[in-house]
Amino acid sequence: MSEGGPNDSVSQQRLRTRSRTVVLRHALNSGRKRRFDALLAQLAVLYEDLRIEILAVAEESISKLDVLDPQGEDLDHPERAGAYRRHYFLRRSIGTLCEIATAIGHLDSDPDFQLIRATGGFEGFAKQTWDGAVEFFRTNESLIKKIRNDVGGHFGETAARHAIESFDSDTVGSIEVVFDQDGDPSDPRLHFAKSVVAAAIFRHLPGDQEEQFKQLMSEVIIKGYQQARDCVQVLTGIYLWPRFGRS
Repeated sequence: MSEGGPNDSVSQQRLRTRSRTVVLRHALNSGRKRRFDALLAQLAVLYEDLRIEILAVAEESISKLDVLDPQGEDLDHPERAGAYRRHYFLRRSIGTLCEIATAIGHLDSDPDFQLIRATGGFEGFAKQTWDGAVEFFRTNESLIKKIRNDVGGHFGETAARHAIESFDSDTVGSIEVVFDQDGDPSDPRLHFAKSVVAAAIFRHLPGDQEEQFKQLMSEVIIKGYQQARDCVQVLTGIYLWPRFGRS
């Protein structure tokens, strides 16, 4: 990475970081009204959304959110703590990943981006990384989009219908209600929603669904996270970091 300019500030934490601050209308070419700059801005928001969603999936316990399955409630299965919250942010992340896939595809075909690619810096590892990600999302976008349409972000009627029709005869669920001092129900907790979501996610997976879900997670979703991160790192190194260094 190039040496910092007068707008750089350097902080020493666990890793050495630098930051640059510039006028955004200049950095993102507001006056030129290019699609390229709008796509960059979109990707920046989606990338930071994805960061939050991935961290929320990975966190063992977030007590304020883990109402349905708080840590310490099931001592025989401690791994179940926070399951609904993890599934929720997983669904959100799939929706975000789908939008990232679309944005990267649009960027790759954008004439201004093609010009940046041709003017230097976009070669070797950067080119290999970007082209690999574009091909990955081109191959998997249809499946990601199908899952997004069912359960990513919002939970649709089609997904719900599939879920309730696919329950086995021995599938059970529960409901819990907190009653107020007058004995009236005040806080319903719909634990069976976890089974509904799980059944809907399996909708597009043939064969052994649990095994297929593990494969989906490792080969598509988690790899998609990595591809999205790598694309943003390439764009930052090649274009955004130098752009934010100009006064």
